[in-house]
Amino acid sequence: MEVRIERRIHEWAEEQGHQVDLSAAVSLSGGSVNEAWRIICNGEEAFLKIARTSLPGMFREEARGLETLRSAGEAFRIPEIYHADDQFLLLEYIPGRNTTAADDASAGAALAEMHRIEQDGFGFSSDNYIATLKQRNTREETWSTFFIEHRLRPLLMVSGAVGEEQIEHVLKNVTIYIRYKMPIEHPVLLHGDLWSGNRMTDQCGRPVLVDPAVYCGHREMDIGMTTLFGGFGSSFYEAYQEVWPLEAGWQERMLLCNLYPLLVHEHLFGLSYRAAVRTNLVELGLLK
Repeated sequence: MEVRIERRIHEWAEEQGHQVDLSAAVSLSGGSVNEAWRIICNGEEAFLKIARTSLPGMFREEARGLETLRSAGEAFRIPEIYHADDQFLLLEYIPGRNTTAADDASAGAALAEMHRIEQDGFGFSSDNYIATLKQRNTREETWSTFFIEHRLRPLLMVSGAVGEEQIEHVLKNVTIYIRYKMPIEHPVLLHGDLWSGNRMTDQCGRPVLVDPAVYCGHREMDIGMTTLFGGFGSSFYEAYQEVWPLEAGWQERMLLCNLYPLLVHEHLFGLSYRAAVRTNLVELGLLK
């Protein structure tokens, strides 16, 4: 941990009247974007994230996302927020356990319950980040407009998977696909980056959400992200379907839902995802 960060944390603690012990800080693995540490704050374990690259408002928007998820009810456990600024984020430390099939079922049911709550419009009250990529959340009345203008178009413009002359053709085909194949549903609160690393189970078996990239969108976007890298068992989807069934053909639509996270990964990690983006477009019939 850098000395300047230690100094800033101690300054914050002194200003707020907290007791912070960094002498026994434990580095945690799993984060490619930020450093992660377990420290002691006021005699209890706390989770510390330090920005490897300082991005204006990134931790504040993550905190806003966590609070928004908390406001959606008690189906998920959301870590308490102690502090957020441009340099570090300090949260409640939640010990996890290995996830069982029953835990998967609990998480699936909890996600369906969260998704059942209707939201006002597609988008969010502020822009935020998915990993280190700025995520534009301008409110729109329709899912098609929001998905195309604020998710696909900005990343297709900088993607090497599609030529510049092909972008409008692809987006026109996306509009047609959504119109005829995607069910019309009310906007719901999305975690926004729901891969297995951002879902955990606490020691009591309660599902926990972390690292959100929240916005209000089509619920199949969260479902799609769970399928992209695996880590969610069949009981997760079975329990979700029992609470709020997805319309027939949802497995096929995951290809469209995952176009956005694949574009994000191409932007962040490069060529290894470019072929996946193009394959996705071809399989959907959006590009020849």
